[in-house]
Amino acid sequence: MDFHYLAPTRQALEYYFQLGLPAKRWSVGIQPEEEAPVIIRNDEGQPQVVMASFGLIPGMKRPLDVEASATEVVAGSALVSEFPYQAHWDKGLRCLIPMMAFIVHNAESAKPRRWCVGTANGTPFAAAGVWRPWREDDGATRYSFTLATIPAASHPVMKLLPVATQQRTKVMPIVIPEAFYDAWLTAERPEEVQSLLSRMPAELMTAAPCPARVAR
Repeated sequence: MDFHYLAPTRQALEYYFQLGLPAKRWSVGIQPEEEAPVIIRNDEGQPQVVMASFGLIPGMKRPLDVEASATEVVAGSALVSEFPYQAHWDKGLRCLIPMMAFIVHNAESAKPRRWCVGTANGTPFAAAGVWRPWREDDGATRYSFTLATIPAASHPVMKLLPVATQQRTKVMPIVIPEAFYDAWLTAERPEEVQSLLSRMPAELMTAAPCPARVAR
């Protein structure tokens, strides 16, 4: 399933997450295969912002006999025990994905429209995900990530928004509350963070047509 979102600016990411930033720049609108900032737990056990490719298996790493559709950028489940990328969970490769909004596509109207769904107060939030490292031929380590989602057909905000025709079910990112950022990154057992796999409360959300500059 396709998925786009809006990443925070460098200034917003540094201010709200209080972490050092990589030198590489990123786009505001993030699509599959593009690089975006994610927060991982590094080898010292500390949170760190790294640039990673959106989609757990980047195109350059995808076997020739594997179609692009087999490499989804989202992994949906309301239960850790059913999470599609359990192996990465077991290795502790969970990440936080800073966002300003996620984008809901309406491809059924005469003029396709995109809705930006974010926080009511306009501040960034962090979505749950998993990541993995890739060793390149030049010896460098690069990263990729996928987004965790949860069914949202009955959510008070999401149920009012149209779903794209190619999307079988309505989903939304799992948003991790700020107080539990560290718990998501460091939990040793799935049951420790099972309660975090929930939908963002409707009263904390807002949805509006995306600005033309990001409606691409």
